[in-house]
Amino acid sequence: MEKWNEWLKWLDNNVSEKSLLLVDNCPAHTDGFSLNLKNLRIEYIPPNTTSHIQPCDAGIICNFKAHYRNLLVSKWVYELNEEQAIKKLNVKEAIELIADAWEKVKPSTINNCWKNTGILPAEIIENEMNIDETNDGMTDLTLALNNLKLADPSVNITANEYLEVDNDLVSTELPTEEDIFEEFLMAEGVLQQHVEEDSSDEEETIISVRTGRQALDIVKKFLEQRDFTTENDVKYIRNIIRRLDESVENQTSLTEFINQ
Repeated sequence: MEKWNEWLKWLDNNVSEKSLLLVDNCPAHTDGFSLNLKNLRIEYIPPNTTSHIQPCDAGIICNFKAHYRNLLVSKWVYELNEEQAIKKLNVKEAIELIADAWEKVKPSTINNCWKNTGILPAEIIENEMNIDETNDGMTDLTLALNNLKLADPSVNITANEYLEVDNDLVSTELPTEEDIFEEFLMAEGVLQQHVEEDSSDEEETIISVRTGRQALDIVKKFLEQRDFTTENDVKYIRNIIRRLDESVENQTSLTEFINQ
């Protein structure tokens, strides 16, 4: 809620005319009444309408979640097939999966979701889309879950069930009186905020240049032997190897110069 209020004040200071901001009924979205906003007026859209008038809720989030969970399930399948225990993601790995999943969300899917809400003027919609692409991630997720069931027969969940498993998860809530009082005491310096360290993330081992160089050579040879590889894939690895070799050469020259 604090970040929301900060953003509201920033937005109010950056609009030069009276403006209307439509928001959903997320508990964190306060009306800003206590902020004495000059130019901004906040109104709430009717409850239970976000899936009809907000593009993200009209299919973009669903498509993104399907891609993310497909990548996650595919990771589990690989680990089980390699007779490894399924490893819990650390924060860095989760962020990488999120980035990869978002890359898979097609611009046409986003355009289609905007079009389906009907909130855009007709002249803005240039092309009619004959194919609904919002479910392209569901096909991959269904296949990944089928592969997971082959690796672990105890798995019994459909793609739709897995996609909706966290629908009732509370992501935001109004602060209690105790929370507000504690935040006030911290702001006054009476209490200190304690940040708990995440002990689930193991400290990464530093990989030597020699080991990394050898691993890149193996990756390059592996890609050269596979049919799915494109010329750009191999070229990309070659460029990394070249830049690594150049950095090592420069470092070596600098070390020799300093030691003279």
